[in-house]
Amino acid sequence: MKLVVADPGPVPGLSPAAMQLLQSVDGLAQAGAHVRLITPRPAPGITAEAVLGRPLHARVTPAYVPDLRKRWFWPTRSSRPFYWLAMHELRRSRQEGEADAVLVRNLKLAEVLLQALGMPPVFFETHELFAQSHREAAGAPSSTHGKRAREIAARERFVYRSARGIASLTRALADDIVAAYGPVAPIEVVPDGVDLELAAAARTPRAPNPRPVLLYLGSLHRWKGVEIAVEAMGALAGCELQVAGGTDERIADLLSLAARRGVADRVRMLGRVEPKKRFECIAQADVCLLPLRTDSIAARYTSPLKLFEYMAMGKPVVASDLPSLREVLADRDNALLVPPEDPDALAAAVNELVRDPGLAAALGRRAQALAESHFGWTQRSAQLLAMIGRGLEV
Repeated sequence: MKLVVADPGPVPGLSPAAMQLLQSVDGLAQAGAHVRLITPRPAPGITAEAVLGRPLHARVTPAYVPDLRKRWFWPTRSSRPFYWLAMHELRRSRQEGEADAVLVRNLKLAEVLLQALGMPPVFFETHELFAQSHREAAGAPSSTHGKRAREIAARERFVYRSARGIASLTRALADDIVAAYGPVAPIEVVPDGVDLELAAAARTPRAPNPRPVLLYLGSLHRWKGVEIAVEAMGALAGCELQVAGGTDERIADLLSLAARRGVADRVRMLGRVEPKKRFECIAQADVCLLPLRTDSIAARYTSPLKLFEYMAMGKPVVASDLPSLREVLADRDNALLVPPEDPDALAAAVNELVRDPGLAAALGRRAQALAESHFGWTQRSAQLLAMIGRGLEV
């Protein structure tokens, strides 16, 4: 299959979205597709090897276009110039027989391509219900926020009904799409994945930590619930919490919280970790944490990359008991699930694993086996290609 993947954000890049998309196109090529990647040109020094730890697969052909945003003739952050350039490249690719289909995960780009003439069949990979996320982020209702939510909902309705097929990260997200906008295009649940090669290379013997190390790795958005992990440290006197990722502002907020709770000496902020070194960071941990809050994006829509990385490394995981995570995790089978936004419950689960290393090891083994059998990028990509293939037969 000749597949085009297009996105208005540069790939490779260091944002979670850019890293996910890079892993996805590499996996699609490993699964047998010839992939043409259309994005703005990446920043100097940002290479695929810096993210993947290896060169991008030979069946991926980057087709970078100039990033015209913030130029003197287009002094805004609007992605409209990229849409024009992407449409031109897609028309050319289709005319030359290089594009059987196009896969996008950006809602506005999907809308533009579905409205344009001469485009290949459009498949949309959805990571959240944007109208719902906007309503929750807006807080108190207002006429401005209400209007914006209606605009997003209209765009979502058009894309979900007009695309040739939809890949949804979770079953809960797929159900919400149908409930809000049905009838829609055929939907298949395609969770995120993990680089099994990098994980295997990082699983090497290590010396025991002087005290148990708890790890949270990822972005520090509020819905990720990292504050819950910091709060739990008050009941985890013998443990150290390491937090990797985040902006300087969020790191300062969490350090301030740790100081107020009297646990600053046992909370270590690692800052940004080089993408290809993230598995080395996980390897040093004894227990990995995913304390997501109850926002819809956490409870129903997310398929966390870091969860699959924890699992592939064979680490015991303590996570919030939410529908999105229950699609992957089973309590006391491959993780310990605890009520969300409950520091005491999180601490109790961690203490149980610290006291019972046999349970911790068993959870880690079963999590690793599940990651290796179901959640590698190549397995995910094969599922995506099968879905697109069925859509092209319609």
